[in-house]
Amino acid sequence: MKTALSAMVVLAAVAVAVPVSAVSSWAGSGLSATDQEAAEFVSHMPAAAWAEAPSDTLAPDPREIPGLLESEEGRARGLEGIRARAGELSGRRATLWIQLLAVAEKGGPEAGALAARALLHADDDAAARGAQLIREGLEGAAAEDRPALLALAAHLLDGPDPSEAAELRARLLELAPDAPEAPEAALRLARYLAGPGNDPQRAEELLEELVVGAPNHPVAPTARQLLNEIRRDR
Repeated sequence: MKTALSAMVVLAAVAVAVPVSAVSSWAGSGLSATDQEAAEFVSHMPAAAWAEAPSDTLAPDPREIPGLLESEEGRARGLEGIRARAGELSGRRATLWIQLLAVAEKGGPEAGALAARALLHADDDAAARGAQLIREGLEGAAAEDRPALLALAAHLLDGPDPSEAAELRARLLELAPDAPEAPEAALRLARYLAGPGNDPQRAEELLEELVVGAPNHPVAPTARQLLNEIRRDR
């Protein structure tokens, strides 16, 4: 029988959205991510991604994960390794591995392996190199996997290069405006444009499209709040 991941219990009743109320159950689990940040990262994740591998199975070394994800026989063990790694970490680093789990769970073997290699770079304090790896390998991934890869690359660049992260999110929205990753990407892009990006008008447009087009999405309340702040400061 499969159980919820012990370090981050999330009860999701739908296939593609995790409500903020569910994400709030992370409190006290050892993760420092806020409800808002966690919801933005995992709102598009399938509930199946949270299933934990049997506890009597030894998880693989994280460096083995890309190769495992590339093979049909090793995929389940690769996913097990991602879950185990996420459970070992906290805060932003754990959240990135959770996002990798979403990419690997719903994507093809090429996308999962590429994302895992990128995240291993981030674990070695080379997040920008990891994002570059995704950019270089994007064309080799299936078209339906590219939005999730772009979203992960943007998250890797939030610290070292916010402007490049914004460009990747803009590319994601142009490439696949209806992708599950699009609402979270639109919110984060708008947040950047309202601040250092110095384009509050475009930020307002993005937020308006988000709250009208996806009013029940987990990030919609944050989008409305940011939209009101932009309008108030005009």
